[in-house]
Amino acid sequence: MKYILRKAVLSDEIELEISKETYEAYKESGMILSNCLEFEEKYEILILTYLDFERKIFDATAMHMVHGLFLDPLETFDIRLALDISLMSLLTSARLYVDQFCHLVRKCIPHLINAEKLAKSILSKELRA
Repeated sequence: MKYILRKAVLSDEIELEISKETYEAYKESGMILSNCLEFEEKYEILILTYLDFERKIFDATAMHMVHGLFLDPLETFDIRLALDISLMSLLTSARLYVDQFCHLVRKCIPHLINAEKLAKSILSKELRA
């Protein structure tokens, strides 16, 4: 079998022949990068749900500062409901991130034999702090 790298352009195709070992290394690197992107995506979801929760708190605070005690009971219910939904989303995404953390670290550092153990140690330390 012939292993090649090909430049991804429409004009003059340039091909560079590579060894099977180089091909396998590139393939593995691609998988590791894909796993790291998945890890980053989970973290970004966590951050965005946190920001959404903070925005809801800010909105509720501003509403209270402007209208004070004159808020309609229905408005108060809507504010509390929005805060509750946002908090549940934050807690859910945090739980998912913590549950998948060690597995994702292991997938991003497949050559480190004790990657999962190291990740558990770091996670445990952070959760205690």
